[in-house]
Amino acid sequence: LQIVGTPTLRVSGRDGRLSGSAEAGTASPVVMVVSNEGSAVAEDVELTGTMPSGWKVEFEPKLIETGTAGGPGPR
Repeated sequence: LQIVGTPTLRVSGRDGRLSGSAEAGTASPVVMVVSNEGSAVAEDVELTGTMPSGWKVEFEPKLIETGTAGGPGPR
């Protein structure tokens, strides 16, 4: 018998909501918290997004190498 856990990722804002406002031509940082609420470690999670035409979005870090199970990962 082999029992294997599953990572369950959740993305939210620092205050629990994931939204913000932006102004054209101005950097508008949005802090995101990625947490793993599953029962196994999440490895090599790459952050990507789909943006409207003309938008530039960057993730820092772009890759989360390891997120522990059952709690918040790196921010």
